[in-house]
Amino acid sequence: MKKIELFDCEASFGIGGYKRETTPVTKEEMLSKFDRYGIDSALMRYEYASTGNARMGNLELCEVIKNDARLFPVWYAIPHHTGEFPAPAELARLMTENGVKMISLPGGNWTVAEWSCGELFNMLSEHKIPLLLPLSRVGDFNAVHNILKAHKELRVILTGVGYTVMRDVYSLLSMFPNLYISTSLYRGFEGIEDTVERFGAKRLVFGSGMPNVSGASSVALLTYARISDEDKALIGSGNIKRLLSEVTF
Repeated sequence: MKKIELFDCEASFGIGGYKRETTPVTKEEMLSKFDRYGIDSALMRYEYASTGNARMGNLELCEVIKNDARLFPVWYAIPHHTGEFPAPAELARLMTENGVKMISLPGGNWTVAEWSCGELFNMLSEHKIPLLLPLSRVGDFNAVHNILKAHKELRVILTGVGYTVMRDVYSLLSMFPNLYISTSLYRGFEGIEDTVERFGAKRLVFGSGMPNVSGASSVALLTYARISDEDKALIGSGNIKRLLSEVTF
């Protein structure tokens, strides 16, 4: 069987919430997991930026992984209105300086409504920066719909999408060509095959979801999916490489 190049769009490390004995915390522990599962490279988030200080954690992430050619930084962004996080224009400047080409949203008691996050989404759209968007963060598909409707150029990679919500997922995929789905929890029966048949392989992006979920299952589902090698290559690494290459600063 031909080896698929795997570029993980959805991984993180650092001390966050609940930790099992085998949960990777350091960069080295995470790389060991990648080696075990055959994951070649990854976009990485840092738990301190999610649960602690977003600005400081983002910069620390870049410092920790700067000498590793396999790892690429994903920054967490929060609303800037209280002053402890850069406004969108300044955030874009800092991202340029630090080679950051993807944003995610951490948890928190703040809304993703247009009146709060609209400026951030506008900046991401302008520079074609993908937004790694956890479904659990926005709450429901109506919120996802509202974001995509207001920002049609925004590239959204939706994470945490399970097999029980495919009717909503397919409806959104049919409406918004800039919506992509991470495969980390996409484990419905022949879900990858059916999505590729309906929408093409360009709408799926490989994500392991580690350390919160098992990376092994994500690798196996793509490896043994009944789709062409060309489609596996797109999902495994081609789609995310294209999205990153289109970022403009």
